Amino acid sequence: MIYNKEINGVKFTFVCESWQTRNNWGHKVSLYRNSSFFVGSAKIRYYNRTWESYLFQSAIKSVIYNAIEETKAAAKKVFLSVHNYKVMTKKRAAAFLEYLKEDKEYNMYKELFKMF
Repeated sequence: MIYNKEINGVKFTFVCESWQTRNNWGHKVSLYRNSSFFVGSAKIRYYNRTWESYLFQSAIKSVIYNAIEETKAAAKKVFLSVHNYKVMTKKRAAAFLEYLKEDKEYNMYKELFKMF
């Protein structure tokens, strides 16, 4: 199954697969940006029923959450490097949150997460 979403001209494609064995079953979702850039994937194993609102919900949200966390980690490295900091303190964390609000990629993934 394939889900397509678009945010500000950027197309996201979710390629969803499922598998089943004797003991468990699961979902795997791969996220692509503009049909060619691989963002990441998530694999979730289930041992019995799942109560998702729609098919592949947990795996889709997981892959988007992972992309958000990776973007946040990259922005943190850039923030520390730009300001010549070695450690993130409480005061610097507040400044980092303001810096993060301006990050277009981070905001795009947050908006994509809200869509699901």
